[in-house]
Amino acid sequence: MPDSAKSFKWLEGADFAAIAGAVPRLVKKCLCYLLVHYPYIRDRVDLEMEMTREEDRSKFVKLASARVTKALNDIRLIGNLANRSNYDYTSEDVTKIFKALNEEISACKKRFELSNKKGSGAQFVLE
Repeated sequence: MPDSAKSFKWLEGADFAAIAGAVPRLVKKCLCYLLVHYPYIRDRVDLEMEMTREEDRSKFVKLASARVTKALNDIRLIGNLANRSNYDYTSEDVTKIFKALNEEISACKKRFELSNKKGSGAQFVLE
């Protein structure tokens, strides 16, 4: 048996489900202890979280700018289909196009509205 296998021999017959369940709790307890007793670490974690939020904002701005610009260009291209000298279409076709676009815009807007409401949470009061 190789030396590396010998060092893990004590794990034979271990209840890995119990170990796996205990690990997150242990990690959380250790992290809480460090954050409470070592202000430097707490300040460092706060700084890291702040940097992450800035990075998230930067990513959002970059992706939103690119995607909205692309969507606007694609909508302009759809508008080019209105040229009757090049295309034949019915009023039902136009209605279907704008219905699909409006439905997708509404769904997208609703996703933003719902993500903003998650933090507020509805309150229930019995009187």
